[in-house]
Amino acid sequence: MKRTYLVVYEKCPRNFCGHAPDVPGCISTGSSLKNMRAMMTEALEFHLSSMLCDGEAIPEGTTTQVDFAVEADDNLVEYCVVDWLEIKVRKSVYKNARKIEPGYSIIEAARRAKKAA
Repeated sequence: MKRTYLVVYEKCPRNFCGHAPDVPGCISTGSSLKNMRAMMTEALEFHLSSMLCDGEAIPEGTTTQVDFAVEADDNLVEYCVVDWLEIKVRKSVYKNARKIEPGYSIIEAARRAKKAA
């Protein structure tokens, strides 16, 4: 299934960070805006697919705008970019990622499971 989510990217001094307001707890960072988009897509796909595997409801993408209120002493964020990401949510891709040996990265295991599918 495909879902579309509004995503906010913040440009910080050394990198970008991103989050989707409709998917609490799912964040990522990247070295450039292009890298940030790829990392956030991967983070959302993994987060939502994990939720699906756990039997949790996938949140709807209902946010259509974001209000920015920059505090006077917040000088870390240089600017923000708002974007729409289309995410593919597949339960079967990440189902096998739960069966990993200690010491393996869960992200790497998910990538391997995705390639094997």
